[in-house]
Amino acid sequence: MDAKSYTSKTLANNNLRAKKGLGQNFLVSEKALNKIITSADLSETDQVIEIGPGTGNLTKLLYEKTKKLTCIEKDNDFSDILSEYPVIYMDAMKFDPSELEPNYKVIANIPYYITSPLINHFLKEQFILKEKGNAPKLMVLLVQKEVAEKICDKDYNSFLSMGVKTFGKPSIAGIVKKGCFLPMPKVDSAILKIEVYDKPEVDCDLNDYFKICSQAFANPRKKLSNNLKKHILELEMTPEEFSQKSGIDLNLRAEKLSPKDYEKITLVKP
Repeated sequence: MDAKSYTSKTLANNNLRAKKGLGQNFLVSEKALNKIITSADLSETDQVIEIGPGTGNLTKLLYEKTKKLTCIEKDNDFSDILSEYPVIYMDAMKFDPSELEPNYKVIANIPYYITSPLINHFLKEQFILKEKGNAPKLMVLLVQKEVAEKICDKDYNSFLSMGVKTFGKPSIAGIVKKGCFLPMPKVDSAILKIEVYDKPEVDCDLNDYFKICSQAFANPRKKLSNNLKKHILELEMTPEEFSQKSGIDLNLRAEKLSPKDYEKITLVKP
């Protein structure tokens, strides 16, 4: 039985349907499912976290590769369907990865609306915790195509892409058309692969760094001179002095700067 038929039958037999409020769109393309597995480069020794297993289409393939699998599912209604797999029923945003083995992998078809919070939880939050945190070695996530393209764009940055590029190397492993899902979403998806660094791309206080990034992206259409005006005043500097010390052109917009550029800005002191 193919993945689409299996999903339809399984949902019907258990009197279930996709919950729009939870962003449930089940991946039913065997080609896309296998592409995710291939992109993750799994071995039987890998510890894997899957977010939102749903009907278990991806879970089955993951479990064939490694028995060190932990699934995190928010919807208790899938407990009977997923009974043969190790599943924790909770909000993935509240999951604490500190007790996992180092170098674990996160692999998931996630609801679009948790893309940014999920990436921040497993990357930014874990690196900020330093020794107490535990970031993964790899993340392979099925996300909205437009979001993946923005994250991977080499000439443009958003606040989210800065958070990704600070901690890892993003790439698109494949495009998944909207017809590959049940029910079908309104847009296409992409397999986003993030190869996580051992240490951040920047060498500065991460809380200060992201505070600067947040201010810089507060109004993306405005120049840095406007968005960072308050910060520059707090340093008791003129824009010219700040620009000279940081080596950054304040006439640029936030999207044009790299993590290393924001590191330079963060390191400027009175």
